[in-house]
Amino acid sequence: MKTDQEGNLRGIYEIFDGDKRIDDSKELVYLEPSGNGYTGQIQLNYPKLELPADTTFPLEFKSMGGKEGSWRFNVPIKQLAYKTIMMDKESEKGDIKVHFDSIIAGKASTAINYTAAFPSEGKHDQVRLAVFDEKGNPIHLLSDGIDLETKKTGNQIIVKGRTIIPQTLKGKTSYLEIRPAVALEEPNQFVAINKRTPVQIKSNRQNLSVNVENVSIKGKRFTVDFQINNGDNRDEHFIFFQNFARTDVTLVKESRKYIYEESISHTVKTLDKAKLRFRSTFDLSEINNFNPDNYVVRVRLDSMSTNMPLELNPVKIELQ
Repeated sequence: MKTDQEGNLRGIYEIFDGDKRIDDSKELVYLEPSGNGYTGQIQLNYPKLELPADTTFPLEFKSMGGKEGSWRFNVPIKQLAYKTIMMDKESEKGDIKVHFDSIIAGKASTAINYTAAFPSEGKHDQVRLAVFDEKGNPIHLLSDGIDLETKKTGNQIIVKGRTIIPQTLKGKTSYLEIRPAVALEEPNQFVAINKRTPVQIKSNRQNLSVNVENVSIKGKRFTVDFQINNGDNRDEHFIFFQNFARTDVTLVKESRKYIYEESISHTVKTLDKAKLRFRSTFDLSEINNFNPDNYVVRVRLDSMSTNMPLELNPVKIELQ
């Protein structure tokens, strides 16, 4: 089998038979020489709410040291001792709630369990937690926003979720300050080229917007002038908005507006950096018989929402 210059072996494995509920169910692992063989580590988030008393870990190696094949194992799992700290803390904003249910204090890690409630249109909303110790220092998270169970109740989506901290916190801090935020799902919105401007594209769920100030067609060029968030940068770096202008305000064929394809070639010019005003110019020279009735400007607020989540009130959780 082939190894690298340091003698390490490279393998490709799949866990839980490629269960789609697990992120990165197929991964690359590096194995180090150990005695007459090799040793490595696989780290994963168990995809269910509870770990059964007697369970196995389905593991298949698909490649090892450059050799293709199928080596399958069912590895027994032993649950280490842990302590569950029950709690009743809640943070909410509008029609979104995050209730903190419990903390699992283990020997090697700590898990925060919560139940989130979203309106039905937010079935793809995602909770994100920032966690700090008693001195205000941020605590590193191994995995955030793990959805363990999702169901619909009336006009609400209920999600049982988990965030994992890759260390025990016993003796390190007396409490946690958790600052929850939610990345809200935002549908694409469209502006017809022949529509009178200005036109405001605005979220119904949060304070995000794109104002389409002017559109024009001159020869083989289509130009759109627009402003993001009315110039409010929300403490985000300018490059973020510059990238948003380049990739998320695009000219697309109306009949294919929900299909993600390579954008029509265009350039982006900054008109006013302080006010987040931009101009995108699209090259129409490669489009035969261009008809403005068949094209729309697509605005993806979802891209902005992912990086600018809705912040909820922080909560304090005692560990003692």
